[in-house]
Amino acid sequence: MITIGICAHIARQHMAEQLAEQVGADFISLDEGTLGCNKNHRRTWTELAALPATHAVVLEDDAVPVPDFRHQCEQAIKASPTPITSLYLGRQRPPQWQRNIERAITTATRTDAHYILSTHMLHGVGIAIHNDHIQPMLDFTATRNYLPWDEAVGCYARHAHQRIAYTHGSLVDHRDGISLISHRDGKTRTPGRTAWHINTRPTWDGERTVTL
Repeated sequence: MITIGICAHIARQHMAEQLAEQVGADFISLDEGTLGCNKNHRRTWTELAALPATHAVVLEDDAVPVPDFRHQCEQAIKASPTPITSLYLGRQRPPQWQRNIERAITTATRTDAHYILSTHMLHGVGIAIHNDHIQPMLDFTATRNYLPWDEAVGCYARHAHQRIAYTHGSLVDHRDGISLISHRDGKTRTPGRTAWHINTRPTWDGERTVTL
């Protein structure tokens, strides 16, 4: 059983409410401009951790879910070889990872691998974490607010000696609109930040993996 939270900005409230209806979300956290990205994510994970479930899933407000998302997500997470699963692997960002991502996607497509394994969390669009790891993740990331949220979660995964499994294909796409976040690198985000490959499956098999 999973719980689903939506991490959203007040400027995208309508998008967040539509997304919540699509996926049957259990909680929406709206930042009215006082929290910032990291605190908003932390609030979402904290709320979900208190609910009875094996895993929690947090989607950002610009996530675009596949059809029958909840069922696909539950099956993919159940079969995932790791307790931390990313539901999105995207183009353009981070730029230094794109060549490796393309190679991994090519190999996964050829071998029909269901998961791509990595030591880094590269995106925050859709993340699932086993409930046993949520509070330790929150404790660990509490002193790392200087990092973007996805990087902080990746740091926790390495600290906990856990790899991150990216579903192949992604179970959410990214609505490629104007970014509301001030990024560390100061660079403007250009169009094209979408998933490399979207796919649903009749069944998921955690034994089929490639490494990023």
